[in-house]
Amino acid sequence: MSDEEKASADENPAVSTQVIDEDGRQVLVTRTKAARRIGVSVATLRRMEGDELHPIVVDGKHLFDIEELDRHRKLTDGDLAAAAFEMFNADRTQVDVVIALKEAPERIRKLYKDWIEMSECVVAGPPGMGRRQLQRCLKGPLTRRVVWACLTIVLSDPALRAKAERTVGHTIT
Repeated sequence: MSDEEKASADENPAVSTQVIDEDGRQVLVTRTKAARRIGVSVATLRRMEGDELHPIVVDGKHLFDIEELDRHRKLTDGDLAAAAFEMFNADRTQVDVVIALKEAPERIRKLYKDWIEMSECVVAGPPGMGRRQLQRCLKGPLTRRVVWACLTIVLSDPALRAKAERTVGHTIT
């Protein structure tokens, strides 16, 4: 921390005497609370100091701005799944989701498979298309256009329609 930042922290009564703003909201937290807030260990948080995070040091204590921490917060598994599912529902590709959420492709690929399974989507190729061919076709995004094309095929073939109806457990109209 530069001498200017230290001087600024000493001159600012909100920093030197309390860690809440005028609305009564907490704006600064200790290192332990900061690590817990963004989902990392204290050791990881310390490595982030200076490059990614810029704590204010008051009386030897490192205090972190909550707004800055929230920009670095790691998504919980549930939050990650919800964000990815929303993007898949909006016809975003797996690549788009990896880039937007900054997650490993393996995690997004798994979430994509879960999304397809949980969407109770019946996917069928044209008669004669093998399972491997269908899997190759679906490596791209499962967009509404793809679903519509699949439904058109299923609805036009009585045998496929009956199979799809048995799978979903109700009549497809």
